[in-house]
Amino acid sequence: MRALCLMFHSRVTEEALNGHDDLLAAFAAGDADWAEKAMRVHIECSRDRLLLAFE
Repeated sequence: MRALCLMFHSRVTEEALNGHDDLLAAFAAGDADWAEKAMRVHIECSRDRLLLAFE
């Protein structure tokens, strides 16, 4: 797993931070629908990045 983290480090970091920004903004706004959507997108993007590593 460490090799995977190193392989995608800068891309993963940038994408994860952007996803976290969306989540935090949704939480701050008190918008549950937005928070749910942001979390789904974040999880799906994380999944897609990991699947690429195993192809």
